[in-house]
Amino acid sequence: MFLKFNTNEDKSIRFLVFWLVLPLLAGSIIWLSSCNQNPEKEKKKNTATTTHIPVLPEDTILTQVKALADTTQSYAIYIPDKKGTLPIIFFFDAHARGALPVKKYHHLARKYGFIIAGSNNSKNGLQKAERNKILYRFMEDVEKRTPFDPARIHVSGFSGGARIASGIGLNNRNIAGVIACAAGFPNERYKPNPDFFFIGIAGNRDFNYLELETLYRQLQALGIKNAFLTFEGKHDWPPEEVMDQAFQLLQLDAMQRNLTAQDKKIIGTFQYVTEKEIESALREKDILTAYRSCKKEIDFLKGLISTDNCKKQLQDIKNNKSLNTARYRHQKMLTLEQNRQKELLRAMEVKDSIWWKKELSGIYRNTKTLKNKEERLINQRLLSYLSLISYLYAKPALANNNLNEAAKFLMIYKKSDPENPEVYFMLAEYYAAGDYTAHVIPNLKKAVKMGFDEPERIKKSKYFRSFNNNPEFDRVVEACVRKAKKD
Repeated sequence: MFLKFNTNEDKSIRFLVFWLVLPLLAGSIIWLSSCNQNPEKEKKKNTATTTHIPVLPEDTILTQVKALADTTQSYAIYIPDKKGTLPIIFFFDAHARGALPVKKYHHLARKYGFIIAGSNNSKNGLQKAERNKILYRFMEDVEKRTPFDPARIHVSGFSGGARIASGIGLNNRNIAGVIACAAGFPNERYKPNPDFFFIGIAGNRDFNYLELETLYRQLQALGIKNAFLTFEGKHDWPPEEVMDQAFQLLQLDAMQRNLTAQDKKIIGTFQYVTEKEIESALREKDILTAYRSCKKEIDFLKGLISTDNCKKQLQDIKNNKSLNTARYRHQKMLTLEQNRQKELLRAMEVKDSIWWKKELSGIYRNTKTLKNKEERLINQRLLSYLSLISYLYAKPALANNNLNEAAKFLMIYKKSDPENPEVYFMLAEYYAAGDYTAHVIPNLKKAVKMGFDEPERIKKSKYFRSFNNNPEFDRVVEACVRKAKKD
């Protein structure tokens, strides 16, 4: 088939609105050999065409597999030691860290029998032509060298990579499922394919939590099967135990579509865990969570086992007057968060540093002192949101040598996200640009200590040219190189 793709990376700082009623935008076209409409014919073709292609080892994490057609492109991959054709997940990281999801989730790939591969070249900020070339080479090469099942191709990504994955899934009927981590749809208007299956995942302190929560509700209202999984955390790839749930959902969806045999263990585990969620939510009088968990059990187990008991329980919940009250309160909280985001965005340019210090102190205080947990989480997400937009404002201010504005934005960035290594890298650039040389090395050291692992960015930064041949600077670069290799 033809794989259409036309997404913008995760650059926007405005709230994304999901449009489903407008015509599908045509994107650039990428042809993938696996997406043939005849799976049996495709399997034969794969056997015939891979005779002389180097075989990739099974049950081994490979982090730098070069594409045969373009050795400048590479990817990480894990192939489980399983017989027959296997489902596959293509991963797209916002920062071209293809090995990260492969290393993080290879135990799940082994457990559920999935091939997983992550691009080392796909990242935020690429031009469309370059991005599409990367996607083509990556996916084509993996398809040629693995025993994948053409009926079970999935895509997943983090942040801007999630938007890439969503764009592929929205445009192509032969994509069996999408796992979007920490971001939703591209900044475009789409009409999903009829078989679109979407799993959104976000940390409860992620600045994109609001977007994915809203997207979940919109898809539910339109009768499109989807799931929204959450975890304790910020803007990041989800922990293994949460991704485990996503793998289960892919398996259950495949069972419902008769793409794989029914697995009683997976079905039983999912039913047990979901019913425990319902019991816990009802015990804590969290009727909205109970409603969603009931709906999830029915959506993913219908046709596999009897869901009559859960349907009765769902009807009882619907008849409970407190459900409407809970929905109203939840919507009120979402609206409050959205409005606060807009207020803070408007204030970014017009308010001075004194105002911002007071505002940030108030938000921090709210994360600790507010009695309502949901309100505390909203304030934590507002800090994450400020981390994003202050970074986006600081970057051009620094590039344009507007150091006064850069100082304000970097102050906001540091106070809203003090554990982010990028903060200290940018502060080092700011001090170098302002000729405050005594502060450059300490901030670079802190950046590396806190996890900064991009030595080439340090070497190539125009702000650090005067530090060439500086022994202390060289030691920081060497430490960053070691950090990158370790990671």
